[in-house]
Amino acid sequence: MVKRRAAAVDTSEPNAQRRRMGGPDDGPAENDGQHRQQPQAAEAGATHGLQIDPALVAAYVNQAAAAMAASGAAGDEQGQAETAAGGEAGQAPEPSVPDIRVAAAELMKLASIPLESALSALKETQEEVFGEAGSAGGADLLNDWLDAAQVRLACNMEVQAEIDSMRIAMEQSLQEREAQKAAEDVPLVERPAEFLRDRFAPAAANRRDFGAPASIVIRSVTAFTCHHALFAAGDHKAPLVNLAELERKCHRWYPNKGTVRFWEQVAESCVATAAAVPGATKELKLEGWIGCEQGPAGCTVCAAALGRDQGGGAGPSTSAPAPAPEGPPRSAVSSEVRTAALAAVGQFAARKWPEVEGDVCKMPSVPGQIPAVFSDLDDPPGNDDSDDEVIECTDVGPESGRGRHAVEEIS
Repeated sequence: MVKRRAAAVDTSEPNAQRRRMGGPDDGPAENDGQHRQQPQAAEAGATHGLQIDPALVAAYVNQAAAAMAASGAAGDEQGQAETAAGGEAGQAPEPSVPDIRVAAAELMKLASIPLESALSALKETQEEVFGEAGSAGGADLLNDWLDAAQVRLACNMEVQAEIDSMRIAMEQSLQEREAQKAAEDVPLVERPAEFLRDRFAPAAANRRDFGAPASIVIRSVTAFTCHHALFAAGDHKAPLVNLAELERKCHRWYPNKGTVRFWEQVAESCVATAAAVPGATKELKLEGWIGCEQGPAGCTVCAAALGRDQGGGAGPSTSAPAPAPEGPPRSAVSSEVRTAALAAVGQFAARKWPEVEGDVCKMPSVPGQIPAVFSDLDDPPGNDDSDDEVIECTDVGPESGRGRHAVEEIS
């Protein structure tokens, strides 16, 4: 490198030194002379005082050119390296995509599923996984793909389980509806014992609200007879069911005391007929028990009435638990008495049903008139019957004032 200091030329003069120091000889005339002599001194220095070596100038120029060339080469190498590493600015290298066949084989091992299910799960999650992969690839991308496919398989299994459960529920509901519709087409006398027991089940005879019994006759007879025996197939079933259904309609059409008393009388006559068969006693209603063919070992109703534990036999199914026995355990009658008593009940119902139907369906002389068989047993108008509710008003509190009020007592 050429040092500029070596080429410097001292062009100072005595007069110039005195001007810088501010000597007394400085004056306008001298200053003007100096100003006129400066260009001449510069030219003289350029031609006579300054010695420039051409070799040094050429060396300096060559060194500057070499530095510029080296800087350009370094920039080109850096650009080529950036292009090789990432291509154009803002673009990431493409990830290596796993082979779907390799992924399917791994998924089959992990989830123990067939090839079709594995391929389906991989295809369903391919776009999602590859879209979020970025620059990842190889083993990482394969693991992410397998994880997403397993999650999709689990979701599909849950959805399929819900679909299967819903289908089973709908099939069961349809079967129940078809069975109910088919049962509605079956005549009442051909219905099973459980259905008839629920329809005519005894409880409080003089109540007609929801869940109350519909037949006093059936209540009285089932007090000493298993409903499986009472409604078993036989000659006695149809007449008894027809009589109980007629009673049920009468309670709905004519809900008064006369109707209740009439059917109580019919029930007493039916029970007396059953107790009058050979081998039976008059205490059949209180002490005896007409059981079904299964007996206490296979019927919960018979076991409860006789005070015994049910045996290992399954017995006939019931839609309601067996009622608790009232009073002491009963005594089972013989099979001969059972057959005779059921036959007597059926014969009684066969005689009574058309008789009552004729009296009830007779055309009344006055519109809305209650049949005579019921109205004759009803309370006379204005009669203070003991069954009626008596309301008494009693004054309580002070003899006078705001604290005294009336209280109704119902008896």
